[in-house]
Amino acid sequence: HHDYEPYYMSDAVHIGWRGWVEVTQQVHSRDVINLQHDRGDLQSF
Repeated sequence: HHDYEPYYMSDAVHIGWRGWVEVTQQVHSRDVINLQHDRGDLQSF
């Protein structure tokens, strides 16, 4: 869905700066979820 968004992909295999912003956000959101799970705030499924 980001096929035509400027700066999202540099080419077919290289992420552009906007793509890296999204990657960073996803990684950090997973870190928060894992921290909450480790503290017992979230239950395992």
